Order: sequence, then structure tokens, then C-alpha cells
Amino acid sequence: MMPGVAQLLFANSPLGELNDILLRAQQFPAERAAGTRGEVTRWARIITGLDQREIDPSRTGSSEKYRAEETTSRTTRGKVQAREDIK
Repeated sequence: MMPGVAQLLFANSPLGELNDILLRAQQFPAERAAGTRGEVTRWARIITGLDQREIDPSRTGSSEKYRAEETTSRTTRGKVQAREDIK
């Protein structure tokens, strides 16, 4: 749904709340791989209302790399660059 007033109204309506509950009931790849244990985890997550997110390490790592470039000293950046060039 496109961002704007319609999305705001949908997300805060009872239909949006129902949508959130149903989305929480989806099975994640890690739960599918775990088999029966994954099913138990999924049902425990649904019953308790916990929210679980899949984290993509490559996306997290790339965003951290840019943040580190902004806050790291020139000397440290040089060492990291040299190490990456060796690979």
C-alpha cells in the first residue's frame, strides 16, 4: 500500500490490527527448517503475541560499514582498507 493517509487509516483500523496478527502467524524459514520444534516456537510466539523479525546479515553488515566509515579515524580506515585489499 502506498504511504499516505490511506495507509495510516488502514494501519490504525481494526482491519489493520487483524492484518498484523495474521502476519505474525506466518512461519519463518528458520522455523520451517526446525520442523516440529519450529512449529512449537511459532505457536508460542502467536499465543504470547511476541513479534519476530528476520535479519539479513549482509544488509546489516553493509549499513554498519557505512556508519563505521563516518565515525572511524583515518588510520583505522587505512588498516581496514589494506586488509580488504589482501582478500
